[in-house]
Amino acid sequence: MLSDSLRSLPVFEKARKRLDARDTELLRKGVDVSLTSPAPSGSFKVVFVLFSAGLSFVLGFNLLMLCERSLFTLPLLLPAVALLALSLWLAMYAALFGSRFVPCGSTVRNLERFLYANKLYVSHEDTLSNGTKRERIDSSLRLCVLVSGNMLTVRAFDDGNGYTSKLSKLEDMGLCSVIGRPLDSKSAGVGATDYVFRLRDDVRLQAVPRLLSSEPTGRLDAIPLTGELSWNFAHLPHMLIAGGTGGGKSTFLYYLIAEFMRLGNPNGFAGEVYICDPKNAELASLSHVIGSDRVGVSPAQIAKVVRLVRERMEERYQYMQDPERFRFGANAFTYGLNPVFLIFDEVAAFKAAADKKTFTEVWDNLTQLVLKARAANVFVILAMQQPRADTISTDIRDNLGARVSLGSLSDEGYRMTFGGSFDFLPIEERGTGYIMLDGWDAPKPFKAPFADYSKVDYPKELKRLYIAAQRRNGVSADNAEKEESAESVTD
Repeated sequence: MLSDSLRSLPVFEKARKRLDARDTELLRKGVDVSLTSPAPSGSFKVVFVLFSAGLSFVLGFNLLMLCERSLFTLPLLLPAVALLALSLWLAMYAALFGSRFVPCGSTVRNLERFLYANKLYVSHEDTLSNGTKRERIDSSLRLCVLVSGNMLTVRAFDDGNGYTSKLSKLEDMGLCSVIGRPLDSKSAGVGATDYVFRLRDDVRLQAVPRLLSSEPTGRLDAIPLTGELSWNFAHLPHMLIAGGTGGGKSTFLYYLIAEFMRLGNPNGFAGEVYICDPKNAELASLSHVIGSDRVGVSPAQIAKVVRLVRERMEERYQYMQDPERFRFGANAFTYGLNPVFLIFDEVAAFKAAADKKTFTEVWDNLTQLVLKARAANVFVILAMQQPRADTISTDIRDNLGARVSLGSLSDEGYRMTFGGSFDFLPIEERGTGYIMLDGWDAPKPFKAPFADYSKVDYPKELKRLYIAAQRRNGVSADNAEKEESAESVTD
């Protein structure tokens, strides 16, 4: 703690920034760690700086002694004091920054000790001429440390030296203790395994200030979920939200709906929202905001809404595949197609209320949307208390790129949501749970954006966002104002 305070002093600020900038640039490119080519020692630089400090002290002290002999030597007082101050500065510089003379020295040395302590190397003994034996390392597991923003990645490479079976077990060997942070995620690739650590704790978003904002987010293909994490629906299409009563599922849906309408920029690309609410609860009341033709409550209405969204998808495919405008490799944004979102709350309630024919039609359309709609910028969000196999089929669940649980679930509930078992902690706060995106090896703790909608008129603010979104997407201001006036009269 004292050394950190001393390093932050203005007299050391320039040196600290220079060393920080050097290490940051190296870590951005990636720093290799291997026992076959260990990091160089910084002892020579420390000795050189201490020698310079000693020399400055001797010169300064002698000049100071000369100043006492006569008035003619008094002008030497200033350089004497300067040399003594320089000697003190150099000594403290060597003490505070000596371990950092080697680029990324602390990180590299800690990982070298980790490799050595866990015997992640192959060596043999050499006998020297005096009869003593010395260990020589022939091969070692190779690591690479990379830092991007708030994330630090330790990449373990499989170079064919016999460490393949240990690549995915480094966290069990104490890697987290070496980094000093809990493991955020782990992903295994071809020939390498990435261990990702978050350098600073994530920040929970505040939903109400974002709801009251009039400015579009400027993003076309992603919704922020926390300060560091976003759901890029264009690459990870569709979402599953699981959670029991009181877990915060509905509040999270309100946040998503508002963010969908804030998508895009002044030139358009705001999201369009369709809602299916078989419980006829709060989501159903948003028909006064986005239009009754986009909100379904009864089985027949829900079938109509889902059919309408599928027709939107088919129309978009026909539009993009027209020979006169087809562009190979282009996406829906290239064709000027804004995102469309279908929110389906409580599939189990719909299944219980609908007849077999209606349910089969809706489920067939939902399956087609989940399997095909991504390229047309059409996305599905399914929300339910328990994603049971008899409620949501595996061919749909396996194609949901983002999965969120809010509130406490049973072991079976977590397994059905995330597709496997993991060590979960009890959930005590509303709006908290776990999240998993495609490519992650396990779910992560998640705090949904905090919202207290009791202090704002959510439907009124959402209507404002809806009108602004319609205008950005090309609906005339006059029509938008007519819709607003009509809704006001209805209310």
